[in-house]
Amino acid sequence: MKRFVFLIHPRDGKDVGRVKRLLWTKILPEKIVEKILFRLPPVVCSRFNVFNKTEGFLVAVPLTARQMLGLPLEFVRKRILEAALFAQNKLGAELIGLGALISSMTKKGIWLSERAEIEVPVTHGDSYAVGVTIEAIEKITSLVGNSVIGIVGAYGLIGSALSRLLHKKSLELVLVGRNEVKLKRLEKELKKINSQNRPMISKWIVDINKADIVITTTNASDAILKPEYLKPNAIIYDIAQPRNVSFQLLKERPDVIYIDGGLANINGINLGFKMGTPQRATFSCLAETILQALEDDEESHVGEISLEFVKEVRHRAEKYGFSHAEFTCFGKPIPILNEEKPKILTYLEVKNLEAKKTIS
Repeated sequence: MKRFVFLIHPRDGKDVGRVKRLLWTKILPEKIVEKILFRLPPVVCSRFNVFNKTEGFLVAVPLTARQMLGLPLEFVRKRILEAALFAQNKLGAELIGLGALISSMTKKGIWLSERAEIEVPVTHGDSYAVGVTIEAIEKITSLVGNSVIGIVGAYGLIGSALSRLLHKKSLELVLVGRNEVKLKRLEKELKKINSQNRPMISKWIVDINKADIVITTTNASDAILKPEYLKPNAIIYDIAQPRNVSFQLLKERPDVIYIDGGLANINGINLGFKMGTPQRATFSCLAETILQALEDDEESHVGEISLEFVKEVRHRAEKYGFSHAEFTCFGKPIPILNEEKPKILTYLEVKNLEAKKTIS
């Protein structure tokens, strides 16, 4: 039976306590937990079976998101390589998938796949993240109608693929990123795809207030969207891990709809580990790794995302019964009302609906 390993890392100190033998870390301050992580080897979080066709392991690189982004890159890569070699040499992995910030810390997976010590295929899993996001946007626009779509982190790995796909569809886009040179490069690429449709390009995040639907894709340890950046009744689709949006934003902007992005329903597979995703859902990058193992695909899928491969991964997902997960807001299901007109509820509307059910 083919074996694969998916590398993950804790988003923060609280996440460390998800591992049974590290439950005791829940009572310690985050700074102490991070010091302990320095000394830990890679941690096996779970082992699971997929349709009796392949076997998977979740292995944690013991660094939080803040450590991944704040420590010297050489040190972070060393810890990632240790985990990858553990997966390959100790667990017998024939495929390694990269979760959360591990892809960006390894140059979209290229640095890891090109290491002489790594003898197995590597995938960053972000092609299916693009696929499920397109599925989500199609569903959202079918409910709310034509919308201006904003992408924060538009020239990044996922953001650039989404920009190209949505631009191909001649949708009205607002593309935001801090690096002006990379934005200009993206603008030239899009012009070649569709010269008739010109997206708005901006290095100022405040310009996202022109978008009805905001897709966030950036690598940051803290929330980057603020209440004043959003237009009335905006819909946020947050792919980023850690999240680009804080729960406080929903309290200050009760008109805003927030959707946990990049999540896939993986057809009843029990991962044997709570990753902080809603029930019956997991991260799309893990779903893509599972699909690659099921298809016995021995190629590395790293670096820039091929739009053709996005199409292929969506085909694989359909074949095995994978799809976009039920819409949720910080893990809680979002009802879609179907009275006179279908409507996605805001967090405040969900709370009011729950209160009415409790009273009745």
